[in-house]
Amino acid sequence: MTLILSQLKSDYRALKSKLKYSYFEAFLSSFVVGIAESFFAAFSIEKGMSTIQSGMLLSLPLILAVGANLLFNFYMRHRSISQQVQRNTLLQTLSLVGLILFSLTDVSQSVLVFGSLMILYSVYWYGFFSSQPVWNIWISELITDSEGHEYFALRTRLTQIGIIIGLVLGGALFQWKFLNLTPTHLFGLLFSAAFVGQLFKYYSFKKHVPSNSVMSFSFNKVKHIFNQNRSFFSTYGLFNASLFLSSPYVTGYLLTSRNLNYFDFMVVTVCLFIGKITSTYVLSLYAKKLTPIKLMVIGGLIAAPLPLLWPYCETLQAMYLLNFVSGMFWALWDVGLSLSFFKNISAEDKIETVTLY
Repeated sequence: MTLILSQLKSDYRALKSKLKYSYFEAFLSSFVVGIAESFFAAFSIEKGMSTIQSGMLLSLPLILAVGANLLFNFYMRHRSISQQVQRNTLLQTLSLVGLILFSLTDVSQSVLVFGSLMILYSVYWYGFFSSQPVWNIWISELITDSEGHEYFALRTRLTQIGIIIGLVLGGALFQWKFLNLTPTHLFGLLFSAAFVGQLFKYYSFKKHVPSNSVMSFSFNKVKHIFNQNRSFFSTYGLFNASLFLSSPYVTGYLLTSRNLNYFDFMVVTVCLFIGKITSTYVLSLYAKKLTPIKLMVIGGLIAAPLPLLWPYCETLQAMYLLNFVSGMFWALWDVGLSLSFFKNISAEDKIETVTLY
């Protein structure tokens, strides 16, 4: 308990440091994840999509966004890194406006609903994936190597807290039928809250120290980096493949096959992030004894096969426990991956490497 209190005091000091706007941005980004992204599949189902279709609407937009990111990165060279992050934040904000408007419509044609959501989700994820490579360069200019472990550990904790707040707020609105709104209009309210969060996120990026670096992207360098780090990317690809074989369909499975209401779904999901928070506090005490690769291996080997246990969770309590344990080991993977990119990749290779990731 003393160690945890000491860590909390350290976190408080860090939140008042020169990186306070970066920590604020981390919280806002995760709040948007909790109150908007976490409900994408549920919104698709509410709009009449099946479990399979809702899963496809979680996975296919990611693929389209990654492909577009690879293509457009080449044409966005020589632009300021900090300005690029800010533009992508506004692009995500624009996609949320589209989701707000779509939640107010009564479109019932399956093809039109699927196509509209595919476009809106793809634009949202393109903004996210386009920001990640350049953000990694920007943050590496703001913090030193010695600050990296503390920064990413606290950032991860703030991320989980923000997601939980967003999830709880969203689940509570559905549970108590806020203002007696219809479910689709409640989704519009969630996306509106995310829209406000994105605007404050944009403001926090504007308050960061601007980067003097510019976009630099080379397909030849991408190929060289992949060949040079083939083992790492193969391991990462295996984990990601095992993860996305199941995770896009978990929401649909819980809401339709297991008939969870939105509140129970929210609690199950919150347990995942409570597990992550618990794990990051333990990591803050012991992680320096483990290399980033060891953190990734331990986390990945245990977290990846856990979805196999979903059919055997016959009670809500079992679901809570499974997601809590998943969150604990998923956090090891997340922190290990962040530290790997921060410590082991030179600044001039970050855009290509994170784009590959």
